Amino acid sequence: MIRIDSATRDHNELLDPSHWVSCNWGGDEMRDCKGCEDCQEDDYLRGEAHWRCYGERQVEDSRYGISVMADEEDLVEYLATVGPDMDNCVLVEVEGDYSDEDGHDAHLGELLILPAKIVSVRPVTDEFIAAVFAKHDEIHGA
Repeated sequence: MIRIDSATRDHNELLDPSHWVSCNWGGDEMRDCKGCEDCQEDDYLRGEAHWRCYGERQVEDSRYGISVMADEEDLVEYLATVGPDMDNCVLVEVEGDYSDEDGHDAHLGELLILPAKIVSVRPVTDEFIAAVFAKHDEIHGA
């Protein structure tokens, strides 16, 4: 499994469960709290105890796991679809177990995993960038 990430990031953070949170790029999409501890009087009715809405019934739509694509070809297609931002980035190949949650872009092939191992970190090459832009032109028209 593979993802694109900032070249300046400490990629070992990907192995730390406290960093296994996936949000939309804007980070501000909200969803119903599903009966968090602030909205339920009875413990057995509470949904996601780790989310708190403080009575607003809305929480940020964060999901458990890091986002990856199944392989480099899927990553190329994903970036070509959503708009590539490859400045100062690297490709990070990881192994791990699947999260129980779906990614925000699951409909585009995004997977959420709980990484156990970093297999490789390598530069984004000119060939990779060319493949993304060629796929972008194929999808959106040149």
